[in-house]
Amino acid sequence: MTGWRTWHAGVTAAAMMVLAGGDGRAADVVMRKSTDKPAAGEITSVTQTEVIVKPKVGAEISVPANDIDHVDYDAAPPSLRLGRSQERGGQFEAALESYADASSKSATGNPHLRAEIEFLVARTNAKAALGDPEKLPAAAEGLSSFLSRHKEHYRHYDAQLLLGEVLLAANDVTGAESAFSTVAAAPWPDMQMSGKMG
Repeated sequence: MTGWRTWHAGVTAAAMMVLAGGDGRAADVVMRKSTDKPAAGEITSVTQTEVIVKPKVGAEISVPANDIDHVDYDAAPPSLRLGRSQERGGQFEAALESYADASSKSATGNPHLRAEIEFLVARTNAKAALGDPEKLPAAAEGLSSFLSRHKEHYRHYDAQLLLGEVLLAANDVTGAESAFSTVAAAPWPDMQMSGKMG
């Protein structure tokens, strides 16, 4: 059994080195919806429509924003990953506590990481509000704040879609139509369809 553990530890270490660029240094890892193969390296550019990743070896990789499941930032504290897991499990209060911890530990770090945490907080509040109408105004405000503070972020269209859902649940049809129209103008057919359905 000890031999298997040693082998497994070696394989895991080798895999992490590959993700980090081959020399053991840590890297940001963009997890994609369309493939199990992540894009790992240094994030050099972030816009509404893509994230550019420069691996240790090879050409830059462009990951379309609609294909990003999440980003494992090298500088992210463990509480960020915990928060995502709690959010997926519907444990919204626990997730918000984990995100608050991650935010406090990332206050002076990577601006893309800080923006991602802000989005995750806004998304979690929106999910909670869709089950509790009293929380809708605060959820809409959180999403609007994220959108105004991070105009060029890969979560732009995701935030607009959530804002449309929250505003629709709050009977703000005009605001919801505006948010959904923005999503319908996205450059990808799947987002366009989501906006039109909204």
